[in-house]
Amino acid sequence: MYLFTETKCIDGASFYSGMPQSYRERSRLAFSSGKRGGAPMRRLMMLLLSSVLLFAACLPSGLATAEERSVEDKYDFLVEKGIFTGFSDGSARLNDPMTREQFAAVLFRLWELGTGSTRPSYDDVLKTRWSFEEIEAVTRAGLMKGIGERRFGPTLNVTVEQLAVVLVRGYGAGGEAGSRVTGKVSAWAARDVGIALRKGWIPAQSDYTRYAKRSLLVESAYAVYLDLHPASRDREKPRIVSHAINPDATVTLRFSEPLDEASAVNRSNYTFDNGLKITSITLSQDKRTVTIVTERQRPNTVYRLTVRNVKDLAGNRMDERSDLYFVSVVDTTPPKVTKVVSTKNTVELTFSEKLDPAHAEQIQYYIIDGGIGLPLRAVYDENRLTVTLFTTDQTPGQRYTVRIVGVRDLAGNLIAADTAVEFGGAGQTPADYALADIQAVNVNTLDLRFTKSMKDVNLSRFAIAIKSENNSSFSMSGIQYYVYRKPGNDQVLTVQFRTKGSSNPELFRSGRVYVAEVTGLSGMLASGGANQRAFSGSGTSNPAPYVTHVTVTSGTSIVVHFNEPVRGVSNSVFRITDPNGGNIPVVSNDAGGTNAIVTSVTLRLGESVKAGTVYTLSFRSGVTDAPGWNGWKTEENGRPYTVSFNGVEPVNAAPRFESAYAADQYTIELRFTEPVNGADLNVYRLYDETGKQDIPIAKNDYGYYVVSADKRSVTIHLNAEKTGPLLPDRVYKLSYRESSGAYIADLEGKRLDTSNGGGEVRFSGSGKTNPAPYIKNVEATATEVRVTFSEPVLGFNGQVNYFELTIGGRAIVPTGGSIDGAVITLRIPKTDAGAEGVIRISPDGVQGLRDYNGQAPEAADVVFTVR
Repeated sequence: MYLFTETKCIDGASFYSGMPQSYRERSRLAFSSGKRGGAPMRRLMMLLLSSVLLFAACLPSGLATAEERSVEDKYDFLVEKGIFTGFSDGSARLNDPMTREQFAAVLFRLWELGTGSTRPSYDDVLKTRWSFEEIEAVTRAGLMKGIGERRFGPTLNVTVEQLAVVLVRGYGAGGEAGSRVTGKVSAWAARDVGIALRKGWIPAQSDYTRYAKRSLLVESAYAVYLDLHPASRDREKPRIVSHAINPDATVTLRFSEPLDEASAVNRSNYTFDNGLKITSITLSQDKRTVTIVTERQRPNTVYRLTVRNVKDLAGNRMDERSDLYFVSVVDTTPPKVTKVVSTKNTVELTFSEKLDPAHAEQIQYYIIDGGIGLPLRAVYDENRLTVTLFTTDQTPGQRYTVRIVGVRDLAGNLIAADTAVEFGGAGQTPADYALADIQAVNVNTLDLRFTKSMKDVNLSRFAIAIKSENNSSFSMSGIQYYVYRKPGNDQVLTVQFRTKGSSNPELFRSGRVYVAEVTGLSGMLASGGANQRAFSGSGTSNPAPYVTHVTVTSGTSIVVHFNEPVRGVSNSVFRITDPNGGNIPVVSNDAGGTNAIVTSVTLRLGESVKAGTVYTLSFRSGVTDAPGWNGWKTEENGRPYTVSFNGVEPVNAAPRFESAYAADQYTIELRFTEPVNGADLNVYRLYDETGKQDIPIAKNDYGYYVVSADKRSVTIHLNAEKTGPLLPDRVYKLSYRESSGAYIADLEGKRLDTSNGGGEVRFSGSGKTNPAPYIKNVEATATEVRVTFSEPVLGFNGQVNYFELTIGGRAIVPTGGSIDGAVITLRIPKTDAGAEGVIRISPDGVQGLRDYNGQAPEAADVVFTVR
């Protein structure tokens, strides 16, 4: 009861100010002796009551609110907020003096300062000290300073005035007005102490130079926290503002403000009638939405939910609600994987709905091929609908498949048994091939050899950069290049370079080593520098293209050979004359059009070239090198450039079978002695000599035949669902038989010669499997989606229902489409660049699409981004 004898008001005035001296003495006597009674005592009590009211009036609002909690409650509050941590024995030690390092740690957390790599600023605070990062952070922030000579004095005690100065400095309140200070205070601290008093961060003291206890640090930190986080002063009860039952049978409650998580997920605070039990409760990231998962609900049942005792962050408890009604939902749709994203050691699977957490985190439900096996750990995030699988190191760009079993949604629906999704290792698109090597063909032309055929690879985004020359940087400024598939070798791309000043520059010189980097090819391995290769320069110049020689294949057919790939070939660019100057007409060629790039061309002649006669081939302008930069040679030393050749007897040998082999268990490659017509007709018989039985390969019913571009070979694709396989331990005989007027003949019309084994070949089966087609790559623009399969497919005629397509979270229905071998192009309504999309072959597409071997495509989701 001696409170009033020492306590000052916040402005520094004594509570006895203005009170007669006799009353002061009598009040002290009364409160110390406990005497009562009499008018003087009643007057004294009236005066004291007025003093109490004055005390309440002069307290700042923040401190007045703070008085509602004891220092222990404030300490617990700050521990919950992470500002205080307590000692290892669990005590608060509120009566101990406060040290400088304890103060620094509280400031560090109160102002949420960041840590950083730094050298020690003080010799008495090394990196091994528990408070090193906190002391360095408050030093960088300018909140606290050393005590001189690179010393911080971490165990020294802090005075009340020092505490006040630092709080004012940290809050940025140095320019505000302060209260009058009447206690003992140092001149350098007086102003900041007055500001701290006025803001209610410290109580009035008779001596501000004395050491502060930890209890004062708690009081001050609490008051500052309230100012930094005004929401902590909240006294309004949380309310349910909306409620709903979802298609997956979960119940969501939306509250008016963020909730205390412990009370929000406490099952005892929620009760359904009709015996419906709760299996789990989660709180959203914004702490305002509660999601309740129940056991399977009974059809056509109305449930009432009662909610009580849920609190907000300030501890305010809601009023009980028992008027929340829901009509049951019975979910029968199994969950699906909608997206897969990988990093070096994780695979994140996004699902179509919330999962049962007890099943979602079972690692045995996820099997990854490629040598990974089971994940190390599985972590379910209900808010994001994701399961993150932690794996051993993935090979960047390697194609992996994760098969999922046993996962259930909240209604107990089991994921489809055949669920499997693909992803590229370490977050990279699965690589199908790699850059093998680079060779300089001449001083401005490179051959790039890859590990697979480049026939179906899109070159529209191809890019190449010469990174260095003899370990010095190489400038690509002013350099252009042209890339094309090398005729005759589908694993090689040829790149020709030029500069602004020259179409035939000397770039790659002999005796020098260069490094080139290739980008922009979909499916190519690029991680770890795999898209870079070194190559040696060349001393060979790059002359203008020219005809090197002529091969006479028959009396009416010649093959013209070029020194390099050319374009622009047509009948009119050639002139053939006999010794008398007579013209031999060219009636056709097999170049494939003037835009085709070829290294040779077969010319069909209108007249025969006879044996013993020398013919002259001359040339007209129109043909260029592949890029179109340099015209071919038509003159030499001021005279027409010509090539001579001898005619032949008009004898044409008949074509024959040359060889055959099994490319895999369902594919046969047959080669002829020369180009032929009719190789795709129904003229073959396949016999298993080991098993002594015929194997049906009739076209359309059991096989699909594809003739090569040069007509020298045919690929027979067996229908995997109807015939085969070609087993590796067996010998097969493929023979020729004419039927129903169908036959094979060479380009001059001479039929295939079956004598002496010319119409049959033997070969062994294969152990190589024939994989089902799958979507290998997706490229999208604002108006079309280009879907590239792993191999050519059949059965697409513009059916827009063959694909399930989502872009930017919206289902997209294509307006049409076209097919070119392995590429299906879908036309779509205009969409936004940068939007993320997912495409999947629909059940109709799985039924309708087939590869040449009759196999249905895999239906995994493929993620892409609109360019």
